[in-house]
Amino acid sequence: MSQSGPSLTLLNEAACWLMRLRDASVVETDVAAWLAWCSADPENLRVFESIERFYDQLRTLPADQRHAFLGSLQGAICDSTECEPQAELACQSDGTALRVKLEDIPDSGCKIVAVRDGVRVAIFRVGCRVAAINNRCPHAGGSLGDGIFDGTTVNCPRHGFRVDVWRGIGNAGKPVQRFPVRVSGDEAAIDVANIATRPGRWNT
Repeated sequence: MSQSGPSLTLLNEAACWLMRLRDASVVETDVAAWLAWCSADPENLRVFESIERFYDQLRTLPADQRHAFLGSLQGAICDSTECEPQAELACQSDGTALRVKLEDIPDSGCKIVAVRDGVRVAIFRVGCRVAAINNRCPHAGGSLGDGIFDGTTVNCPRHGFRVDVWRGIGNAGKPVQRFPVRVSGDEAAIDVANIATRPGRWNT
């Protein structure tokens, strides 16, 4: 393991595998794919086992303590200036449209981009499919783009609020602002003209 520890991409992949294997709908092909992923690099299995131990220990805590811990953990991480999302040069926005190179969005991951008035967009990609939602969780204001993404839903790191990024629907049908996306070649164009700039205002 490098001195800096496992990459964010590897941590996210390991967490996604854990959620997939713990899901009631898991099938043999999922297990086979996970075994192949573990065999590809010894570090993959080591990180997976570490996350599994942490996850199981966390679940032994009462719900209120678990939520408080996750909230403080997110706060400690995101107080770092390194967590401030930056619109890189590959991201161009005129206030109504945001253009992002596909290669700048991690596959099966997320890129957070600040658009305007302090509003951030969480951009998710699976292959050539791209979804974009308001990064602010409607439950308690957590950063959705920093949560665990399994290819369909993302778990808010603050309290575990789940959001289907492709439909813009969260727990109990609660809407999350979703933005139209058009993929052309190696670029995704995201329509952010109607972005909600006030907390608590969510449009679909």
